Amino acid sequence: MKMKHAKRIALLLALGYAGGQALKRSAPFLKGVQAGILMIRGRESSRRANLSRNLRN
Repeated sequence: MKMKHAKRIALLLALGYAGGQALKRSAPFLKGVQAGILMIRGRESSRRANLSRNLRN
């Protein structure tokens, strides 16, 4: 029974390590994606602000 737990823990540690390495490699890509999303949101909110300003005038 204890051997099963040890194998399971070793597998989880290995998967966690591999996931961390993959995340490190893809971090620049993810930062670019996040920046793009924020740019799009900024554009949308500025459009909404302009529309509301135009409606008030």
